[in-house]
Amino acid sequence: MQNYLTPEFYEAYNLWAKIKRYGWPHGPDWIREPAALVEMVELFDIELELLKEKDEDAGKRRAAGTGRS
Repeated sequence: MQNYLTPEFYEAYNLWAKIKRYGWPHGPDWIREPAALVEMVELFDIELELLKEKDEDAGKRRAAGTGRS
């Protein structure tokens, strides 16, 4: 199994977290940012939404009494 939790992953994650907290580095408009940075933020946002949906679905199954996640 490949380890995806590399120093580069944590660097990207920390940058994403700072952007979410403080905004884009070059001002309020994403258009001023490098395309790779915008794509990285989009990727983390999509993954966060997928994790939330998965967690929500697991909670619904637990509430229904199946206990499966």
